[in-house]
Amino acid sequence: MILKKLKVVFEDYFDITNIITLTFLVLSWLLLFFGSTSFFISSDFSIHIPDSFTNEQSYTLVSYIIRLCYLGNINNKFGSYALSIVLVINNLIYIFALTYLARYISNNSKVLCMRFAILSCMCMAIYLPIMNRGLYGNTVFGNLFHNSTSLFSRTLVPIILVILLKLLFNENTNNKKKDSLFLMILLSITTAFKPSFIFVAIPALAIYFIYISIKFKFVYFRKCFGISLCFIPAFIIALIQYYMLYINVDKNNANHIVLYFPTYKEYIKIFMMYFRSLLLPLISLLFINFKFKNFKQCSFVFYFMLIAILESVYLIEDGTRRYHGNFAWGTVILYQSVFLVSIASLFNFDTSSKRNKRIYAIGVTTLYLHIVFGILYILLSLFYKNYYF
Repeated sequence: MILKKLKVVFEDYFDITNIITLTFLVLSWLLLFFGSTSFFISSDFSIHIPDSFTNEQSYTLVSYIIRLCYLGNINNKFGSYALSIVLVINNLIYIFALTYLARYISNNSKVLCMRFAILSCMCMAIYLPIMNRGLYGNTVFGNLFHNSTSLFSRTLVPIILVILLKLLFNENTNNKKKDSLFLMILLSITTAFKPSFIFVAIPALAIYFIYISIKFKFVYFRKCFGISLCFIPAFIIALIQYYMLYINVDKNNANHIVLYFPTYKEYIKIFMMYFRSLLLPLISLLFINFKFKNFKQCSFVFYFMLIAILESVYLIEDGTRRYHGNFAWGTVILYQSVFLVSIASLFNFDTSSKRNKRIYAIGVTTLYLHIVFGILYILLSLFYKNYYF
């Protein structure tokens, strides 16, 4: 019975193209994750794994997964194998979550939606020699493999986005209570890994709720209030995490969230960073997305990324965590979701006119560039044994 169901799923979602591309990703992930967890490849795992066996990282759910993989003993020689397999499975779940988002925003077949998801996971910033910082530096990086908390915290985000969009825009849904409960659970799990997503979602939704409350004179207050309640458990988890994180911090070197205003030279670097990292989404937003059937839903995903970018630019932590880039992880966690929406919009674009054919050609070329540099980043990470080059 189970084998029959798996066969049906395989036939629904996979063709030869999907099999080849996903096989490449899975093999790459296995090599990168095993290299990282065995400290053969430079990554954040060299910090996260030892810290998981102390009190340094016990505030995140990832530390308990790491302890389980190592069976409570950091010297367990099979721990890195187990953790690598868990990370690959986590990424496969993420691909199916992205496929679920693709199916929600488009009417394409399951095979095509799976392809959109796979392609989005292969995208990386386009290399510009004038930046002189390699493939990783000064980018919103797509092919994430080096940070355990972000790898786990992004997994359920596409599903969360779908539920949020259903609750926000589908007035006739019959499962509002069930969807709200599911949303609450998924937000709590995601935050238990890393609170970056709710740092983006809460202000984004707050701004949107204030806007529609003023525009429609509080007609949708009940809906807004109901969605807001779903975030309370996740917000409490985030508060507990920060309490556990800062409980042993030296009060003379305390960490605070502060506003940071870049210089004009820094603004140029910031613009170039996001331009080359998100060129396809930018083309999609300006020329393609507004003609897409689910324009409103797709635009909301872009809106979340905009809030994440603003937080990344203007918010920092001072003190000991100043250079951890904690407000930049929101853009990383949303990266594939934004690319997925852009790819789905591109391949559903009407190319009947000459102008649209040119836009489509530019979009496809840009997508290929993102994918080429994404594959190159994977291969060079293995060659240089480092995520930062």
